[in-house]
Amino acid sequence: MISFLSSCFIGLTSILSSKRNFWTFRIIFFQSLFECIDLGLALIYNLQIMQKETLNSQCNLIGYIMHSSWISSFCCCFLMIYQMKLLLKVEKFYETLSKNILKAIFLIAIFSYLWLLTPFILDGFVPTGWNSFEKKCKQYFFCGFGKDWKLYLVFWSLPQIIIFLNGVRIGINNKKLASIHLSTFQDEEFQMIKDLQKFPIIYAGAWSINQVIRYIDLNETIVEWIVFNHWSFGFYVLINLIFELHLLIVLYYFIKNYNQVLNIKQIWLSLLCCQKKVEIKDKESLLYQDVNGTS
Repeated sequence: MISFLSSCFIGLTSILSSKRNFWTFRIIFFQSLFECIDLGLALIYNLQIMQKETLNSQCNLIGYIMHSSWISSFCCCFLMIYQMKLLLKVEKFYETLSKNILKAIFLIAIFSYLWLLTPFILDGFVPTGWNSFEKKCKQYFFCGFGKDWKLYLVFWSLPQIIIFLNGVRIGINNKKLASIHLSTFQDEEFQMIKDLQKFPIIYAGAWSINQVIRYIDLNETIVEWIVFNHWSFGFYVLINLIFELHLLIVLYYFIKNYNQVLNIKQIWLSLLCCQKKVEIKDKESLLYQDVNGTS
């Protein structure tokens, strides 16, 4: 729920801001939207809003949509870093991609669903979750890949490795380029892009943890040792929680980086029906400045 609300906050803030037409916030909005689709379906499954039998029978479809949404989110993260690279290197393709960013995101979504079509056809998505203590039951939270590690490796691990390794590499190079060419960018534009390279690092770290957890879950011998040992099980739960809450870290950096650029406080005051109060305060502030300026 916390992760879902974090992604919703980021997405709504981006689309409601006056900077929503800038490519950075368009990508961030769609990335958050893809995450919300996954997390929303996980909530439906976890809270059993629908009948359990219906959820289990539709788990393959639910898992297909969830994982396709995450791959779309990963690709959006990479797209931001790649677009920043084009800008810093002053390449002509930057303008072309900026004007067609929605088309690029649409193609990303199509690619994600096509990529996972094989696991879906093979009924590769099943109820998955955490192993509970002493293995009395398995706590199902979502629909994920089954026990076929080859399917998991090719269709889930491989795209993450490619996307995040390249994303982190480009992000590091972007940071070096930004420090060299800082004076060539307008202040506002640079404020929007200068810290983008942090996001692939956060996602790469979190999903590396997730990969370790999932491969452990595929080995029944290791799982049995973990769930019957207090210390190992405690660590197992801890790293699961760290992964599940990584979107809070993303939210923290989003607010830290874009609070002034987007005026986040005013966006949410306006959304929560406080627009008149905000306008009154702004008018009072302007009046105060005029009085002081003419005195």
